[in-house]
Amino acid sequence: MALSDKDLKKQREKRFVIEPWKKSQCSPLGYDLRMGFIIDPETADELYPKEYKKNEIVDITIKAHKTVVVVTQERIYLTGSVIGTVHARSGISAKGILVNSVTVDPHWNGRLLLTFCNSSNEDITIQSDKGMATLILHSVETETDNPGHKSETKQLLQDRSRYSSEVVTKILTYLNDYESTEGEERYQKARKYTKDYRKKNLIERKLINLKNETKWYELFKTGTLYALTLSVLLLLIVMLFPATSQLPALSSIDKNSELISVISAVTALLLSITNKLEVNRSGK
Repeated sequence: MALSDKDLKKQREKRFVIEPWKKSQCSPLGYDLRMGFIIDPETADELYPKEYKKNEIVDITIKAHKTVVVVTQERIYLTGSVIGTVHARSGISAKGILVNSVTVDPHWNGRLLLTFCNSSNEDITIQSDKGMATLILHSVETETDNPGHKSETKQLLQDRSRYSSEVVTKILTYLNDYESTEGEERYQKARKYTKDYRKKNLIERKLINLKNETKWYELFKTGTLYALTLSVLLLLIVMLFPATSQLPALSSIDKNSELISVISAVTALLLSITNKLEVNRSGK
């Protein structure tokens, strides 16, 4: 069973880790990976990000009938409960670029190495910030404890028949440059949290999920709805039964105008706060 975008958001850091993570990269049935490093395997020429500033959006040209090696920007960790498959995005394929479809084994740790081949007779330009291949995660029926034979990026690079020593050295340099960054620190922290989560029993996981899902804004929202309901009921009591009201606090207010004003102001304030919380939550 493949994980949908809702599944990905719910299961992140429980069954897998993707860092950096952006909600906008989620498609209905996967996560769109971006380019982190591109090199020509024949000449060892770096096409990206050499000579460009970090996070700078640039056009990358793949020459006609040329093949390049792409290292994903995202670092990926899979638990034994999921496997991954990588597929070319339709926009890339329509231009004539073939992306090698690969499988990502359970317990994979690191970036992915992909091959892009320009099968057309013309040079093709793609933007560096665009998703170029989709990672689809599939739930396995029975969780495995055994990692694949080569479960890390650097292990793949040990295969000398894959690339030249010069290409391997440059890819390793790119990988090593990010080992001390904040992004790598976030990845390692999230990976550890995920591994610890998988070690817990079912009841402990349920309690963690309940704690994470019951956010403070949900509690505030629920409290606000109760407060609004009570305010409306009090307002109706005052307006419909002003003379017979048994509440001393209500009967002492002249023509109920002060109480109505207070209730209206409180209601408006609660509605305003709730609306802002929803807007901020949607924007995250």
